Amino acid sequence: MNFKSMIAIGIYCTLIGMVSSANADTICRTPNIVCSGHTTPGDTNWQQYHGGIQGIYVDIDVSECDLHSIPTYITSMNGDGGHWEVIGSQAIYSASETGFRVYVRYPSDQKPISPAIANQNNWSINWVALSSADCQ
Repeated sequence: MNFKSMIAIGIYCTLIGMVSSANADTICRTPNIVCSGHTTPGDTNWQQYHGGIQGIYVDIDVSECDLHSIPTYITSMNGDGGHWEVIGSQAIYSASETGFRVYVRYPSDQKPISPAIANQNNWSINWVALSSADCQ
């Protein structure tokens, strides 16, 4: 299933309210704000992660979306090569109304990864923010 299909299914399910209260702590039936964007391929502000493993991260600023609650973020990664090998691009950290963080690394931690390598390969993060005013 490609990214566009996943978004279409997610939006469709959200629009028709197919979230069971037995399976979710928060129910949001009507997305009032859909905002999307991407970091700049070849010029993403990747930062080196210094937490014991080799990794990089990027902080995504969505403040221009003017969100008033923490949205559901959906992400994917673009690039010219090597990005299919990394893990973490769909994991959201520090989510807020104004942004979030994504960490990526190679699974084995034996392959070097750096902001320079990521930008040489034109790695970028695509994102969609879905926010709703009727969350219960």
